[in-house]
Formats: sequence, structure tokens, C-alpha cells
Amino acid sequence: METIEYVEISYINYLGHLCEEECGKAAELVCTDCKQGTLFCGDCFSMTHTSKTMQKHVAQPLTQLETTKKRCPDHTDLLLEYFCIDCTELVCVKCILMKQHKDHKFVQSTEYRSKISNEINESQAMLSSRIKILAKTQKSIELSIQELSEVHSELNSRIQVEWGKVLTATKHRIANMLTYSAYVEQEKSKCFFE
Repeated sequence: METIEYVEISYINYLGHLCEEECGKAAELVCTDCKQGTLFCGDCFSMTHTSKTMQKHVAQPLTQLETTKKRCPDHTDLLLEYFCIDCTELVCVKCILMKQHKDHKFVQSTEYRSKISNEINESQAMLSSRIKILAKTQKSIELSIQELSEVHSELNSRIQVEWGKVLTATKHRIANMLTYSAYVEQEKSKCFFE
């Protein structure tokens, strides 16, 4: 009887998980020294591993976890060759026949891994495309801000120039009015004394 060897890529188990420090970032590292392989983003791992004891912990990037041959924990003579879609776990042939998996849907683990890998590639392509669109939008916004800043500066300069003209004209009118008022007063006094 030929057995199909199954090699599980461990990091698939962690895809889509967030940093357990609840910072909202995607998990990038797993610390195997912390409880049950705690997941961290790079920043949180650095911040939480500052004490002498914690500095000895080793973080492994999720994408570089070693591949391992997985055997069924309940049937150690068999490899985990199938994925139970309902329970979202790897199972062996004997597990499929057990009550706990009765009427569940299964796929071969290699097929599931291939499907997940394709979904990841599609997601990465979509994200890459969106990042490019966002980068173009950002550049466009930055150019618009720069143009608006230049227009603002130009308008501000024009307003200063025009305000200066209005101020100068107002000063001249006031001076003319004062001169005329003085002239009228002078003429009045001439008429009064004559």
C-alpha cells in the first residue's frame, strides 16, 4: 500500500490572524517561547520583549516556519491527509470515519493547501493593485494640495497688494478731505471777517 506523504506549511494556520497584543496589525511573528506560540506584529514583539528573560525569546516569521510532516494525534500510524471543512482541521482517513466527523465535508489537504495558496496569491494581487491605486491617489492629492497652496499664496499676495492700494487711496482721500475742510474753514473765516 502506497502512502501519500503530506507536508503541512505551518504558517497557513496563522494567515489572517492579528497581533495578540490587540494593536490591530496583522501578525508577522510567532514567539515559540511565549504561551502556545503567541502571535505578534514586529513592533509589539519588540515592545513586549524588553526584559532580560523576554529578550532570550526567539521570534520566527510566520512565512518562514519550517514545514513538518504531521501525523494524526489519535491515529499515530496515519498522516493528516484530509481537511475537514466543517471543523476546519486536518484529519486522517480513520478520523473521517469517526462519529465526530459524520456527514462532514472533506478535501485532500494538498487540494486545500493549493486553494489557500491561490486565494493568498489573488488577495496579494488585489492588494498590490489597490496599493498602486492608493499611491496614485495620494500623489494626486499631494499635487492638488501643492497647487492649492500656491493659489493660496498668490491670492494672499494679491489681497495684500490690493489692500495696500485701498489703504493708500483711503489715506489720500482723508488727506484731501482734511485739506478741503481746512480750506473751507479758512474761506468761512475770511467771509465772516470781511
